[in-house]
Amino acid sequence: MTQRQETEYLERVFDSSPVPLISLDVRFRVIMFNAAARRLTGYSTEEIEGRRVTGILPLRRIRMIIRALRNSGTYSMDGYMTRLVAKDGREIPVRLKATSLVDSEGRLFGNLLVVSDLGEIREVHSKMLEAERLAAITETAISINHEINNPLCSILGNTQLMLMDKGNL
Repeated sequence: MTQRQETEYLERVFDSSPVPLISLDVRFRVIMFNAAARRLTGYSTEEIEGRRVTGILPLRRIRMIIRALRNSGTYSMDGYMTRLVAKDGREIPVRLKATSLVDSEGRLFGNLLVVSDLGEIREVHSKMLEAERLAAITETAISINHEINNPLCSILGNTQLMLMDKGNL
């Protein structure tokens, strides 16, 4: 495989990821912005690549990410909650995982942001809670039905016995 073929292959892998990925250079300009990130934010490749990430991620958040990466002593940071700004201006709650990209000599040449859309997670969580509530209500209704049915069966049985005895008199 030639170097060009390898590059194209890696670009396709990056773009095909179902998880939103944003690759940044050392000045926090967007180098690559995959299809999942485009769907999430509404930006096209032309609108975002080559521009600073501050268009979708507030500068104060970027500074916090940089500080966290430097202070951690590692090249990655897991689970930073923030919001991305979509093209239409809405804020999207996300969880970011950031990784520093270093060359073979350990020099920083960029960062990779892996984005998890918390809106989707919250929606699934909400549906799960609703299903649990419905199950609890159903279970309560069944218990109440059982508690009412037992005495009614006794009353009905005794009433039928009394009617049978009345007929024999």
